[in-house]
Amino acid sequence: MTVAHYMDTADPIRRQLLGASPNGGFGYTSPADEDVPLKVWLEQHQLA
Repeated sequence: MTVAHYMDTADPIRRQLLGASPNGGFGYTSPADEDVPLKVWLEQHQLA
């Protein structure tokens, strides 16, 4: 299964869930906020 055709229209959270990495995959061990937009969203909505 490929997901590349979804990437152009996906928001940052969907891109994260589809496995995209804004910095080329280096955020898996020490992720910055841009690497994990879902975590930031959860914190903003007091769900984390």
